[in-house]
Amino acid sequence: VQSHLPIVVMAGHADSQGTASPGTPGYAVDQQKRAPMQPGIRDELFWNREVQAAVVSQGQARGLNIRAYTPPSISIAKDDDPSTNWSKAKVFSERGEYVLEIHFDAYRPHGFGSGLIPVLPNVRELNVVDESLAQAFGRYPRLFRGGLGGPRRGIGILEIAMLEPPLETKLRDPRSREHTVNCLAERVVNALVQGVS
Repeated sequence: VQSHLPIVVMAGHADSQGTASPGTPGYAVDQQKRAPMQPGIRDELFWNREVQAAVVSQGQARGLNIRAYTPPSISIAKDDDPSTNWSKAKVFSERGEYVLEIHFDAYRPHGFGSGLIPVLPNVRELNVVDESLAQAFGRYPRLFRGGLGGPRRGIGILEIAMLEPPLETKLRDPRSREHTVNCLAERVVNALVQGVS
C-alpha cells in the first residue's frame, strides 16, 4: 500500500442502537446486572468509541493519514441511509481508503474472540495492512458467517477482544481505564504503522 494510505476508523454499532444489531451489552451488564457505561447505548459502542478516538489520536501522532467517521445519529433505521457506517464505508473504500471498524466481541460462550474479519474478495484484495492487523489480533475467515454486511461494503472489522473479565474489569475501573484503552489503541496503531511501512 502507499505510505500515506488514507485510513478511516469507525466505531462498530455507532448507528444501530435500538435496532436488531446494537452490539453486545458485555458481561458486566448482562451477567452481573451492572449499569451500562452510558445510558441509551450498549457497552460495546461505548468502548468502540473510546478505542476509536485513541487509535485516531495515536495514529495521527505517529504520522498516519488517519481520521474518524461518526454517524450523525446512534440509531439509523435504514442500512442504506447515506450517513451510516456502511454507506460511508462503501464510498471511502471505492476511492481507495482503508476502512477499519472497531468492535468488541460478546462474552463467552457467545463470542469467538479477537481477530480481523477482512473485506470480501469481490470488494478488494487483501493487503499488507490486513495482514499486519491479523498478525497482531488474529484472523477470521473472509466468508465468516457467509460474509457480513460491513466486509461487503469495504469495512475490515477488528474484533479487539471479548467484552468480559479481566479486560472488561480493567476498562470499567476508573483507575485503569485510560491506560487500558491506550494499550489497546497502541496495539492497533502499531499494526497499522507496520502495514503502511
